[in-house]
Amino acid sequence: MNNAIEAFVTGVLALCGLVMLGVGTVDDTLGMAMTSVGIDPNWQLSILLVLTAALVVFVMRVLGGLLGWVVLLLLVLLLLHRIVPGMVTPTIMPLASLKTAF
Repeated sequence: MNNAIEAFVTGVLALCGLVMLGVGTVDDTLGMAMTSVGIDPNWQLSILLVLTAALVVFVMRVLGGLLGWVVLLLLVLLLLHRIVPGMVTPTIMPLASLKTAF
């Protein structure tokens, strides 16, 4: 049973790591694009906030439902990555090592 739980948690964390890798790639690409156009890095967060708000309204009206919430979650992660660039997926200790710790 413990192996199944460890495998599930490891899979979820791996999926979160892939999502954050994608978010980081999009964030870096947007940052480089805005810098190459000549937008000051101090203004980039403000522009990203305005674009995010407009995109959320658009997605919720056009797509609605579950897909709209997924896009909203990904955009929130994008903003968090911009504000806290060192954010990474946490690592877990195997359950077997937790039993010996207590």
